[in-house]
Parts: sequence; C-alpha cells; structure tokens
Amino acid sequence: MADFDFDLFVIGAGSGGVRAARIAAGHGAKVAIAEEFRYGGTCVVRGCIPKKLMVYASRFRDEFEDAEGFGWSLRKPSFDWPTLIANKDKEIERISGVYKSNLERSGVQSGVACAFAVGATVAITTIEYEPGAVADLQALLDRLIAPEGDYRHNVLNHDTNAHSHLRAALIGPSETIPVVGGELGLGTWQQLVLLDFDDRPRERIVSVQVLS
Repeated sequence: MADFDFDLFVIGAGSGGVRAARIAAGHGAKVAIAEEFRYGGTCVVRGCIPKKLMVYASRFRDEFEDAEGFGWSLRKPSFDWPTLIANKDKEIERISGVYKSNLERSGVQSGVACAFAVGATVAITTIEYEPGAVADLQALLDRLIAPEGDYRHNVLNHDTNAHSHLRAALIGPSETIPVVGGELGLGTWQQLVLLDFDDRPRERIVSVQVLS
C-alpha cells in the first residue's frame, strides 16, 4: 500500500495549493495535486486577474476624452469586445501555464484520482458546468424521477426524499479521473460536480484518493 500513499494531497491548484505542493515537494514529500479546471484557482481564472483586466479596459474611454484637454489629438477610438475577451483569455492562459510549469519542475506526481461522495442522496458526475447544461440536467431528472410520486420508500418510512435516493443511485456516488502532470485529465468544458439531491440541508463529505 505504501506505493499508493502520498504525504500530501492538495485539492485545488490555486495560489495557496500550488505553493503548498511546491514547498512540500521541495522538502522531499510525495505530493499530488488535483484541479478540475485551470491552474491558478479562482484568483487567476475567475476573480482577481480577469476583474483587473476588465477594470483596466473600462478606464480607457475616460482617458481618451481627457487627453484632448492636455493637447493630444486622437482619432475617434473604437472598442471591440471580442478582442478584449480573447486577450483576457490569452493572459489567463499564460499565467495558468506559469503555475503548471512551476508544479512540473517541483516534482509533484501524477496518478489517478477517485472522488467518492458519502451518502445515499448525493452523487458525483461530470458536466459542462454552465447554466444551460445544469438546467437541462435538472429537467431530465425531473422527467425521469419526479419529486412527487407514489414511492414505497416514502410510504414505509414516512419520508419525502425517495426521489433523492433514486436520483443518487442513477447518477452514482463516484468518478475516477486521471491526474496527469498534477492536473485532472478532464476535457476543456468538462467539470467534476457534486449533486446533492436531498430535500433538506445536509453536510456532505467527499472522499478523494489518489493512486500513483
């Protein structure tokens, strides 16, 4: 079993996760890191960096207008949204690549990650996690296993969540994904998601194991 053990398994390749993995590996620890999307985490991919780039872009209009008062003669400026988004994505990809190369140089290992959701009314699957696909999945489950119905579980146990159990059984509690170069081997638009089907609040535990 020792061949399948890690000294440190980091979930999430954001700034903190990457730093922890690199420092630990630098001290000789056997380290694995899992990331469901891009290296860099929320700050680089969805938060700080994209926000700053958008804010910087928004300021130029006023700067152009003020420049005339300081003697500058400019052609009428124009703005192209697709160009901004393309360049924003390019910069995020560049920074994400820096995180990835730093991890590769540190010796963080690869393997297979298994994520298992503990509970009878919860499941794990992969999907393109965007509003349209999420709504479509919800509609599909509503058609296949409606919340209301003549469910024996509810009758025998005086309960209301039979549909939650059935949906969890249909989707399944786990996913196994390759970890390659410290990255989950998912498709560009494929995200690992937890589906909580219960009709009441629950604390959820997800067990993650990595084999190298």
